[in-house]
Amino acid sequence: DVIDACAAPGNKTSHLLSLLAGSGGTVFAVDRDERRLTILRERLELINGGITSSSSSDGENKAVAAERVEIIKSDFLKLEPSNKKFGNVKSILLDPSCSGSGIVNQPLIDKNNNSSGGSDNDKRLESLSNFQAMALRHALSFPQVERVVYSTCSIHRKENEDVVGEVLNDGYRDEWEIVLPQCLKTWSRRGDVTAEGVLAMEEINSLLRCDPREDETNGFFVCLLLRKNRGGDVDGSTEVVEKDDDIDLPLYKGEFKACGKDDTCAENDQKSLSKQKNQETTMATMTQSKSKLCVDKKVASKLEERHDADSLLNKAHDNGDKAGKGACAKKEKKLKWKQKQAQLKKERLNKKLSKS
Repeated sequence: DVIDACAAPGNKTSHLLSLLAGSGGTVFAVDRDERRLTILRERLELINGGITSSSSSDGENKAVAAERVEIIKSDFLKLEPSNKKFGNVKSILLDPSCSGSGIVNQPLIDKNNNSSGGSDNDKRLESLSNFQAMALRHALSFPQVERVVYSTCSIHRKENEDVVGEVLNDGYRDEWEIVLPQCLKTWSRRGDVTAEGVLAMEEINSLLRCDPREDETNGFFVCLLLRKNRGGDVDGSTEVVEKDDDIDLPLYKGEFKACGKDDTCAENDQKSLSKQKNQETTMATMTQSKSKLCVDKKVASKLEERHDADSLLNKAHDNGDKAGKGACAKKEKKLKWKQKQAQLKKERLNKKLSKS
């Protein structure tokens, strides 16, 4: 079983559910915000075999749908580690509230991805890091848990390396260790080296970061903690359970490995580049055609307006001829005004056409 400690709005929960396919394990989705839990329920209802029950902190249960995810409306810090319900939990995913400073559209992040806000922002970071450290300590206190993943979408060391270092140095280092996830060992960006002293350099090199300025993604931080005296074979790999024969799951077979000298993927890469180039050419042609069509429509619209102006002017002249045969001076004055307005409109349109 797995605990998603700060689960809503449900992306992590649904991913954990897919990783546990065929294992019979349960995902405990914990969050205290009812509004965000509503979104989580809606998302999981779209997944076949999704939700089992919803529990509030006072113990009341409400049937929701299907099976394999139990939603618990509660503060994660209030969960009792010794609760028998969590007796089979071996892993906890802790992605707590953070500053969100790694999110590229964040309004409080400038173009260099530095948070603004001055002393107010410093106070907020202090408050967030205190909560994050408390949540991590609580996750590590579950006696049967062997694996804890701590992550944030923050670029600040205070919410990342400093939180992990503070907790490990607070008596947890003898029991827990930082391990590089095997599925991400080729990712080159590691922890913040300025955290040396809080963490050992070997530990820093086992942490993972994403830089929103250079990695074409949001900023992110990941730390995998494993219990040293754990039972069974638990390492930093991505395997959760063996594949169930009754479930048809696509397996990764190295299709995306880097090409060697004898590999044929260079030819495939060339085909992909050629296809991409053809698509870009097609898009460029479509864009040019669309632009030309817009220009043609604009010219046609102006010509139509000019034609209407000419018609109005001719009509005014015709009315003038009829009125000249016996109309009173008042009507003649009105006709002259109409003729003048038509002439002015025609001149304005001619100026617009000459400019375009």
